[in-house]
Amino acid sequence: MTYLSTNSWEANSSSPYYPFRWELSTVGNVLLRGTKIVIPTILRSQVLELAHEGHPGESAMKRRLHSKVWWPRIDREAEGFVKDCRDCISISLARPLLSNVYVLVLIDYFSRYMELKFIKTISSKVLIEQMDEIFSRLGIPRTLRTDNGRQFVRVELQDFCRTNGITQITTPPYWPQANGEVENMNKSLVKRLKIAWSKGKDYKREIQNFVMMYNVTPHGTTGAAPSELMFNRIIRDKIPDVRDVVGDVGESSERDLDCWNKQKGKEKADKERGAKASDI
Repeated sequence: MTYLSTNSWEANSSSPYYPFRWELSTVGNVLLRGTKIVIPTILRSQVLELAHEGHPGESAMKRRLHSKVWWPRIDREAEGFVKDCRDCISISLARPLLSNVYVLVLIDYFSRYMELKFIKTISSKVLIEQMDEIFSRLGIPRTLRTDNGRQFVRVELQDFCRTNGITQITTPPYWPQANGEVENMNKSLVKRLKIAWSKGKDYKREIQNFVMMYNVTPHGTTGAAPSELMFNRIIRDKIPDVRDVVGDVGESSERDLDCWNKQKGKEKADKERGAKASDI
């Protein structure tokens, strides 16, 4: 920030920030590279820990960081953090996980947004109740792709789909890859459950952390966060964001513009009324 304020970069060309000097700016006491907050050295380990909640892999963790923050050699430090995570390394030693607990996973294929529910039974009635609650918040889908489990092909579920105008598509037997997005998610969930079990942690809380991480991280296929595509806005998580710094400024500017537009509209309306009065 001193180099920026004094324009003394030439004398400090060895600085790791030097190659990025034209992209740097400040808002108050915060340094930015473009729209990303530049994290000072003393806070980087904390940001790495926040970005690794839910235990994403290297690529996902870097995408999550890149969407909001930056510092020199951030990718290298993220890779090292994942490789040093003992929980991620030790999961292969975990034993069987949960008993009498099932996980219902729904993924929107357009946005890749995920909803997850823990349930004790997998009857059609319970699945309908859970899906009905989710659809009441997110809207009713046009199609529902499921496997051929008995609970998915029962009359009750078929009636539910018919009533709501949903076309149900079942995947071919013995070919789970046909529903690949959900199958890949199931593998990721098993990994996080193993981590929670091996560390004696609350598995529901760990899975909630994973769901948050997944939904706010730019997807490798779409390039956008699932929550952003689903809700057309960026939802907040624990990683600092430039909107937390300039949000008040932006909101103030929007209010000023709104007031200006309203005043211009009032002046225009007054002129039109005056012109009509003159014609009369």
